[in-house]
Amino acid sequence: MIKIEKLSHSLKLYQTELINYFLVRDEINILFDAGTSCSALDLISNLNEKPDMVLISHAHFDHFTGISAIHELYPDVEVGAHENVLKLIKNEKVLKIWSKEDREFCANLKMVSRTNFDNLKDIKPLRNGSKIGNLEIIEVPGHSPDSISLYSDEERFVLVSDSLGYHLSSGKNVPMYFYSFKDYIKSIEKIRSLDPKLIGMGHNRILKGDECENYTELAIREAFNLKESIERGLTEEELLNSIYIDELRYYPESTIKTVVKLLIKRSLE
Repeated sequence: MIKIEKLSHSLKLYQTELINYFLVRDEINILFDAGTSCSALDLISNLNEKPDMVLISHAHFDHFTGISAIHELYPDVEVGAHENVLKLIKNEKVLKIWSKEDREFCANLKMVSRTNFDNLKDIKPLRNGSKIGNLEIIEVPGHSPDSISLYSDEERFVLVSDSLGYHLSSGKNVPMYFYSFKDYIKSIEKIRSLDPKLIGMGHNRILKGDECENYTELAIREAFNLKESIERGLTEEELLNSIYIDELRYYPESTIKTVVKLLIKRSLE
């Protein structure tokens, strides 16, 4: 099941299950994020325009493992990511963990997983201020050290992946400061300072108009609320029970347990 929506003159949403893909028609066709292998297979069966470049928002399995499926259909597609991602993909242990997470995630959705990193090609390193046509790469660490957003000054949209947290269909915002709480807040403030008229999140939610300002404030507030709860003694089990709900139930339990440990660690630093 895929939802396709034209969001602006150059921006189109392809929403597959839990993953938001964005196709930007600029000087070249840019696909923002690779997703999982099963979501990517769903995407490419509905994609009418050939992507010239795929941008990886950050190095987590649900935003990366779909690259092998995309490469199968589009072997010449260029891939870009934060320069730190290049180091991770050379680590066989990391790739094996991502493949395992992808298999469990897709199985939970009753979809087919197909990862193959043997055909993984060179990735173009990107950093803050890098330009791709009329679009700009903005570093937004906090969720991860290699998180990037894609910004259009002309159309005032910014694609942020998980930099504002994970939005669940029930309306809950789950903060996701796995790398640094301080940087997570700074990154949200950076996104807000762009005064965007449209924000594309990595999962479920697209923000338009006044929602952009309101949701960035919500994301900051929820992050501070969670940090304070942890500082007051919120346990791993209590935190797991509060966030392992809705769409996050499709993720491997081991993955969410790691998320819980990271949130507690970053909150207490």
